Amino acid sequence: MIFFMQAMEKLLISCEKSAYLVSKKLLKELTLKEKIDLRMHAMVCKYCQRYEKEMLLIQSHFAKVDKKIQHGEFQYKLSHIDKERLQSNINRNLF
Repeated sequence: MIFFMQAMEKLLISCEKSAYLVSKKLLKELTLKEKIDLRMHAMVCKYCQRYEKEMLLIQSHFAKVDKKIQHGEFQYKLSHIDKERLQSNINRNLF
């Protein structure tokens, strides 16, 4: 059993590499090896499965917003209070 686990560790990519491949997949086609590596990792890692689903969901939402912006249908503007709150959060987290 220990031999099997050691072999699997050598075959599987890390979660960090998996996250990189998920991001890359959103931008362009993965190579066959990358697709296989990502799929094999996702088979055993529920966290990376969830991460990939969430990234795809975020991408689809941004695509919808972008489409609305392109067609002039998206007219949301931040209020003065929202802008101040956002700036405060940025300053607090960056500095």
